[in-house]
Amino acid sequence: MGQMHIDYRYTHDAIRQSVISMQNARHFDERQLKIAEYENAVIAPRSEQCAGGLYCDNSPVRYSNCYDVYEPKPNGEKIEYSDNEVLFLGMLYSPWGHCITDHLSRVWPFLSANIKAKNLDVVYVMASHDSDLPANYFTLLELLGVERCRIHKIEVLTQFKKVYFPDRSFWHNEYGDGNPIRHYSKEYVETVDAIREASCPAKRVRTRRVYLSRSGWKKGFVDFGEQTLEQVFARKYNCEVLRPETLTFEQTVQLMYECEVLVTTDGSIAHNAIFGPDGLNMVILRKSDFVNYHQPVINEIKNLAVTYIDVYHGGWLFNNRDEPWVGPFYLYVTRYVAEFLGGGIKFSIAEFLRYLKCFFSGKIHNVINHAIGRSA
Repeated sequence: MGQMHIDYRYTHDAIRQSVISMQNARHFDERQLKIAEYENAVIAPRSEQCAGGLYCDNSPVRYSNCYDVYEPKPNGEKIEYSDNEVLFLGMLYSPWGHCITDHLSRVWPFLSANIKAKNLDVVYVMASHDSDLPANYFTLLELLGVERCRIHKIEVLTQFKKVYFPDRSFWHNEYGDGNPIRHYSKEYVETVDAIREASCPAKRVRTRRVYLSRSGWKKGFVDFGEQTLEQVFARKYNCEVLRPETLTFEQTVQLMYECEVLVTTDGSIAHNAIFGPDGLNMVILRKSDFVNYHQPVINEIKNLAVTYIDVYHGGWLFNNRDEPWVGPFYLYVTRYVAEFLGGGIKFSIAEFLRYLKCFFSGKIHNVINHAIGRSA
């Protein structure tokens, strides 16, 4: 196994120490995980009337709600009853990066051949009632031996004979103090290793340089200007440009095992490295002055060789202060990219204008929503 090496030279001076500090924080925790059992417990989906999560004796169970909001179980609503015993994964988000970090945190019981949970049905609720998990998330569970037919989204208030609720193997904000540092236990590593071993390709010759791009992604905010980066990395760094949404999970894993260098933007797309080979050489393009909380854990577990390069402008106009991890993001060939690859700064005026339209439309939308909320 190689030694993790992180190159921070191509990051803004103002943010570099924060990126370093997040990487150097203590992430691994040696605690022993347990599985709590709740008789006749109720699982509630999130709704306007209820924060959602797991309830036992009408009291909310801690950490069963991803917003850490604990409200009484709604009264007067019809409850469906089930004589089944189930394992509860908690409340989940739909973005892929959460699926391969936070949302694998409670599946470790399926790694043990002697535990009763091995044959249980699996249930979960969504953080947003109208969202769904990506299909590849179910692929991950199937690789652990959990068939798709055993996995169920709870959409109505349901009481089960017994609910098994495992401790998290990947977590943060344990004490409600807002601490963003992510922590993991050996069970999380065992989980991702089991998935990797089940999907690991036979071919492992690292000869390719690949740029995984989000420029074809149409959901949520797009990354404006990424095509400019694609072109310069293809021309000056000899990268193939691929779209991850066109690949199956197994194809993505195989790709990482064939990469001499993998180039991605920061976020979910870079988190895929958790299933790749140890010591993978990556170039991660940072899209804003937000310090990613999940990637340092992946860098540590996989002993990655990472070069961070900032591909955003440092001004307020280019950084979402309310939700900096959401975007929109304007990307271009910054002076840091130019230093890394050689050449000059390059950007798209057309993409910049599209970004401005999106940025200010979002601001206006927020102002209107705030005004409506105050007048209501």
